[in-house]
Amino acid sequence: MVNLKEWSFQYFKFRAKFEKFEVVEKKDCLEIKTKVLKDIVTWHEDLSKVKESNYMVTYNTKNNVDYLADSWAKFLKPNIKIIFINPDSSKWIIIPYIHDKVCDQKDIKRSLLSLSGVEG
Repeated sequence: MVNLKEWSFQYFKFRAKFEKFEVVEKKDCLEIKTKVLKDIVTWHEDLSKVKESNYMVTYNTKNNVDYLADSWAKFLKPNIKIIFINPDSSKWIIIPYIHDKVCDQKDIKRSLLSLSGVEG
């Protein structure tokens, strides 16, 4: 399986070249620094063990997608972004705050399962 910390570092280091920000590697997170703000990136095999940060990187598993759907309200802050990665390093990204504005509340789980491609 893909190492979440290494994947996160490589992904944000690549983006930094184009978007002009600095990536600082810490023991348990990455700091993304721009001239005006600082984002924190954390990675978690199990989304239910997440520490709050701006970016969260996790595996694209049914358990993680289910947890997001079941704990939807917890993630509805404007600055939260979640990156789900697959073993082949493909990814999908969701900003729950924005997604909540365009998705029917009662269909959150179905919507997330559709985006993730994992079996419902």
